[in-house]
Amino acid sequence: MSRTIGPAWKEVLNWLREADQVQTLAIDGESFVFEESPADYRAFMNERAKDSNWMIQDIEGESLNRAVNFVESCLFETQAASGCIFRPHHYVIGRKDSESLVLHLCFECGLAHAMGVIESEGYIQCENLDEATSIFGIRPNRSSQDNRITYFPPPDSKPKQTWPIGGN
Repeated sequence: MSRTIGPAWKEVLNWLREADQVQTLAIDGESFVFEESPADYRAFMNERAKDSNWMIQDIEGESLNRAVNFVESCLFETQAASGCIFRPHHYVIGRKDSESLVLHLCFECGLAHAMGVIESEGYIQCENLDEATSIFGIRPNRSSQDNRITYFPPPDSKPKQTWPIGGN
């Protein structure tokens, strides 16, 4: 696996660092590919992801730097072919002026897609699950049966209005 990041990914990461608003989104169950950015992700998720648990966080300052640095540490330009279908469950969403960018991350198959003001495709490999879950505001619940991870809000946080959305 080659550990080089091309100019398009550098542009994506710099754009996110300079964005006016950045959010992280994690979802279990259903996944979405946002070819067009909804005006309000919380409203979109409330309407379209009724049977899934999800978490959206607004991030800025040190949290933003930490998230972008984490994504940068996981990105790769090339990787062996994946046998998985691209189903992202983690997103970094940025807005600057009237432009938007959504970074779709699928840790299962290792694909990463940036869509919006900058388009790029690459691969992502997460070697630090604790860092990933911290950045996306979730904690893993490993299933011993199929080794999958489901998401729950961090135990030390107050309930957020967007978590969980099922059964409100």
